[in-house]
Amino acid sequence: GEEIDIYEKTESGGATWGRISQGWTCLSYVEVVDVKKEPEKFTLEMHELRRGDKGDEVRALQAHLKGYNYTIDVDGSYGPATENVVECYQEDSNGVLAVTGVADFNTRMHMMGLK
Repeated sequence: GEEIDIYEKTESGGATWGRISQGWTCLSYVEVVDVKKEPEKFTLEMHELRRGDKGDEVRALQAHLKGYNYTIDVDGSYGPATENVVECYQEDSNGVLAVTGVADFNTRMHMMGLK
């Protein structure tokens, strides 16, 4: 996991948002673990997502991609279309991310503005 400072939390649009040093990020679909018993210290645990995965984490990934103006259905199913859009996102990172089509930890952290 990656430890980050969360300065403030709020609820908006049915989602939980945390203000981090780089701005606001959605916390609804990541596991937030309090690691130091201090309210502002958290560890984010994110699973690697790939073709065949389904559920809320995939839905959140798709929503992040849609928020970056990629054309994608937010249906919670990581199929060939989602894999293709993840590859496009990775290509658009200008060499920061490996182009694999897999939403690994680095890709997901990059989407949240943390890498």
